[in-house]
Amino acid sequence: MLRGLELQEVAMKSDARQLTRLQEQAQGAPGQMAALQAANQLASAETNQLLQIRGLMVAEQNAQATRLAAIADKEAIQAAGDERFRQGIFKKSSGKTW
Repeated sequence: MLRGLELQEVAMKSDARQLTRLQEQAQGAPGQMAALQAANQLASAETNQLLQIRGLMVAEQNAQATRLAAIADKEAIQAAGDERFRQGIFKKSSGKTW
């Protein structure tokens, strides 16, 4: 889990550098065609980041669903144990004769 967060942080820093570079290219583009190309690259990079965010949200939802399933399992096991304990089945001893 921590390794995944670390990798995401590295990717975010790299993406931030790339977006900064693309923004500088778009602002300093000498002609209309160069400006359009830079704008397209910037839009593509932003789309990629949105896909990464979506992936993170799906991963978070999966982790949450797994956690909730584990909690539900634990509660079901506890309830079954409580029910069995409360049944109070009494078995009379065989009555040894000494």
